[in-house]
Amino acid sequence: MKSQNLAYMPAVDHLRGLAAILIVFYHGSQLIGHQLIGNREVALQRWHVTDNPFLSFILEGHTAVALFFVLSGFIFTFGNRDRDLSWLPFLKNRILRIAPLMITLLMLGVAAFPNRFTLSSFLQHLLLQSNTSGAGTFGPLTSMFWTISAECQFYLIFPFLLAFTQRYGARYLLRLIFLVVLLRALAAFTGGNIRDMTYWSLVGRVDQFLIGMVLGYYYQPGMLKSWLTRSTVMIAGAMTLTMLMFVFHVSMGGWPSQTRLKLVWPTFEAVAWAFFVFGWLEWSKVLPDIVSRILCGLGTISYSIYMLHFAVIHVVAGHQITFQLGGPVTTAFATVAVMV
Repeated sequence: MKSQNLAYMPAVDHLRGLAAILIVFYHGSQLIGHQLIGNREVALQRWHVTDNPFLSFILEGHTAVALFFVLSGFIFTFGNRDRDLSWLPFLKNRILRIAPLMITLLMLGVAAFPNRFTLSSFLQHLLLQSNTSGAGTFGPLTSMFWTISAECQFYLIFPFLLAFTQRYGARYLLRLIFLVVLLRALAAFTGGNIRDMTYWSLVGRVDQFLIGMVLGYYYQPGMLKSWLTRSTVMIAGAMTLTMLMFVFHVSMGGWPSQTRLKLVWPTFEAVAWAFFVFGWLEWSKVLPDIVSRILCGLGTISYSIYMLHFAVIHVVAGHQITFQLGGPVTTAFATVAVMV
């Protein structure tokens, strides 16, 4: 389904495709890598730590979720910043986009894992509360539902955020981001789980949508005129992201840590992605047509890739269908590339 509000933007599909592939490699490296070193389950601690900045980017590839959220805030705002947005039609269109595959996987999970069924858990998924306590999972078929729930929770408030932004400008969004960080700190200092709050919930993720909205509010195609300027901004954005994720991986302890720096991490992560998105929007026009079409194709099916890949990786890992290439890290990556 394509938006009716603006012309098709291939660069957005490029980024969706890249995000989907990054998340596949991230989960593949975790699940398949654990199998290769004899662990049946993925431990809370990272199975591998690296001092290679580029490898650390893949090992912390959950950052692709932040990219998806930034893109959502961007595209909705860019397409609607100069028009009134009706709340119910907007929600209807979004539900029509996500519900068919999600309900299919939910029913498949119930059929495959009937012993895990409870009415409350089933309704929690159906009511798009998969990222809240008690939802449970029906095997790997529903493991990705939490992000869809966070996305849909943002859909509920986006038309109101847009209306306030149209009235007060982007400074409204910036003030709201500051307020969200303060509220996260308040929750953390009352004993809240910093890692889980900032990772799984809309409370932790909403500023990533908001920063995408800021980009969508200001962005005008063709802002960077020369090829050199576009290339410089895009490369700078890529390097900023890589180094930021390296710091997260090495200095902040990666995903498992409970450092208080994670209270502001979603904001910094989103700013880095917004910088990269801006560079890509301007630079991607120079991509060869065949490369652009491949990335657009991946972007078109990125939702399906995202929802289905975890189950596919479980099959590959569980049945040890590996493509051997050196140690466990390179073998995991090669297996994802060749088999998954």
